[in-house]
Amino acid sequence: MYNGLDTLCEQYGIQMINTVGKAFIACGGLKFFEKNLDPRLLTSYHTVRVIEFAVKAQAFANSITLHDGRSASIKVGIHSGSVMYGIIGDVKPQFSIIGPAVDKAAAVCKMCPGGSIHISPQSYERVVSKVNNFEFEEREISCADGASGKVFLVKKRRAGKRRLQD
Repeated sequence: MYNGLDTLCEQYGIQMINTVGKAFIACGGLKFFEKNLDPRLLTSYHTVRVIEFAVKAQAFANSITLHDGRSASIKVGIHSGSVMYGIIGDVKPQFSIIGPAVDKAAAVCKMCPGGSIHISPQSYERVVSKVNNFEFEEREISCADGASGKVFLVKKRRAGKRRLQD
């Protein structure tokens, strides 16, 4: 699973940051990494690339059959905002990203049901006018620990249902 996700990260210019248990943490738009990207990737806004990556990652996960015969499934939470990144730690240094935007992305993911892609209102505002191949459905979601909030479900737009660009 992780090798397939790493390959997709390369295709979409997304930087894999860390894996924690079953969590695969990645980030788009890190200027330090984008200086080495194929210029064709940079013509697409990084939040759009993250959403496109998430759709492909879900399809990839669904193609994997688990030991019990079910298809694998992932859930994705996306948030846009500033982060700090670099090498953290003296004893066991490792690359990491930190900041409130990372925490918000984790919270959006936590609120998502399995097999879905949800974005924060901040990400929605950044991408809604930049894409015509996705639909967004506003939802109010709450989870068992009492956290709740407004998010937008991302769905791939079916052929023939394109909207006109503004």
